[in-house]
Amino acid sequence: MIPEGVALKGEQKELLESWKREGRAVLWTDPESGLHGIEPLVRVAKGKRLWVLPRRNDQNSAAPLVCHFFNPCYDAKRDSMIDQTNVVISLRRILVSRRAGKAVLYTPYEEPQKLAVRSVGKRIEVTIPKLTLWGILSLE
Repeated sequence: MIPEGVALKGEQKELLESWKREGRAVLWTDPESGLHGIEPLVRVAKGKRLWVLPRRNDQNSAAPLVCHFFNPCYDAKRDSMIDQTNVVISLRRILVSRRAGKAVLYTPYEEPQKLAVRSVGKRIEVTIPKLTLWGILSLE
């Protein structure tokens, strides 16, 4: 990272210019532009509020990828959570050690739900039909 206004000289300047030509330097002016071109491991559909924490067991390739979900949407006037519905979660395929074909969502007070897994390029997608507070998704 080189802050704006730093005067580079000689070899340093030449090196930076070569990186720019090769596309190896990332030039940014704000945090959003700094993330340009970086593919996140997890994406939550725009307009939806859900926290996702993927966990995998690198010691056991047969273990499923597990995603913990938390819904931060609370309505203080009603003293209740605001359900998040039909939330599309997109995960980079590298998170899953093998082909994921089965997804099961576990939430409190509900029966486990089998969900469809879609393959979209280098990502997999699962739609969470409803999350009130928290849940766990198992991808196998």
